[in-house]
Amino acid sequence: MKKSDRMKKESLLKLSERYPWLAMYAASFASTGKKGGRPSTLFPRSSYSLRLTNGENKLVDEWQKIFSGLLGKSPSRGETVGLLAWLARERYETVIEAQDAPPESLEELLNIFKGM
Repeated sequence: MKKSDRMKKESLLKLSERYPWLAMYAASFASTGKKGGRPSTLFPRSSYSLRLTNGENKLVDEWQKIFSGLLGKSPSRGETVGLLAWLARERYETVIEAQDAPPESLEELLNIFKGM
């Protein structure tokens, strides 16, 4: 294992201490599985069919590349979408705690995320 890969895994494990939802994901990157074939999963995943536009697919591809560079391993499309969902929820909860009431429209929600 390269030194940079080891450092990325260590930083991911440290982050999982701050963000508990990252713990299981960090464990999957830190584990060493059998060579070849699909790696075993530490927690069950469900299969869902999605219909995305070409633009949405490109966005998921862009995020996969970003996460791949940060993690030292290319996450699957499902993992990428899952990570984005967790990140959005974390940000939403942080912002909502500082406000009196939750957003009442999509426009207000977009303004919350835009004002990060």
